[in-house]
Amino acid sequence: FEEFVRTVNRLLAEEPVFGQRGNLLLLEESHEAVLAAFRRDLSGSDHDFLVVCNLDTVHQHRITVDLSTILSSGELEDRLGSGELLKVRGEPTELLLEPCGVRAFRVKRG
Repeated sequence: FEEFVRTVNRLLAEEPVFGQRGNLLLLEESHEAVLAAFRRDLSGSDHDFLVVCNLDTVHQHRITVDLSTILSSGELEDRLGSGELLKVRGEPTELLLEPCGVRAFRVKRG
């Protein structure tokens, strides 16, 4: 857990989008355990993030987020975990999160 906290702190320090105000858009408010939000980089440097958190300490959860109004195509790069790249093509994207799972996907437009 200590390494995860270090990774989160490093991400917050490296990415100015997390220190900006007025750039948070909630994408999923109806799920009983998962929050999804989009952080838009207001500085123009194109460092947008999709942040998804599973607040359930026992169960994994699937969530489908519709990014079509934000991103027509591109990739989501997981900056907190595996580094996996997810292709986005304008349709809803399904994510699976383990108990207490957190993902911070850097949005790469393309």
